[in-house]
Amino acid sequence: MITFTHGGDDYVVVVIGSVRGRRDVPIRAVDEESLLVDASRSETSAEILIGIPIDPRTVSPERCRERMLASQLCQGGPIRQMLSVTGVHSVLVPVLAPANHAA
Repeated sequence: MITFTHGGDDYVVVVIGSVRGRRDVPIRAVDEESLLVDASRSETSAEILIGIPIDPRTVSPERCRERMLASQLCQGGPIRQMLSVTGVHSVLVPVLAPANHAA
């Protein structure tokens, strides 16, 4: 488990299994409050879960978390910096499905 604060925001990361030196390790953004429960349900030998706090009143908190994760990994940010601590060589990020828009 890795915890850090950046710009007043707290981050909690759970690394499941050995990721050091591995490629294509799945990474998921999950609700901060259910991070440990989600980690206990993981079905992979290696995975990285990041608890990202989002206001529950947000229209789509899951999509908001995924967007934040993808943005920080692609453009840089504290989550990307944290990954260097784990020793992982590359991660697999879930692809965002297109948003449904009402006509």
